[in-house]
Amino acid sequence: MSTATADSGTDRKLFKDTNKLEMTGRLARNPEIRYRANSQAVTTFDLCSTEEYPVQGEVRKRECWVTVVMYGPDGEKFAGEGQKGDWIGIIGKLQQRRWETEDGQKRAKHEIVAFSAEVKRKARTSTPS
Repeated sequence: MSTATADSGTDRKLFKDTNKLEMTGRLARNPEIRYRANSQAVTTFDLCSTEEYPVQGEVRKRECWVTVVMYGPDGEKFAGEGQKGDWIGIIGKLQQRRWETEDGQKRAKHEIVAFSAEVKRKARTSTPS
């Protein structure tokens, strides 16, 4: 059996780091837009994806909550289309944002930077009786 070493030129050609994420789920809150000093739109929203799995004949659910960020006109467009409860699909990448608080504590947060987001199915709205 042959194993390649991490330093071989062949490995660098065959194994490239990949950071691509596709996810579907429900919009947990309405998208919010803010603008940077250079007028670039930054749209943020929370996505909840629910996974169902069996445990001893019973179906259990596990939720994954993530913050999603979109930049520019695509984010502005999505903010006008997406509403809390809609089932959406996104394509993007995972990123870690790091900062330091005013009192010197280091913080970090993982979030998804979406390149595209699409409303797959609108949330059901109740009609007034």
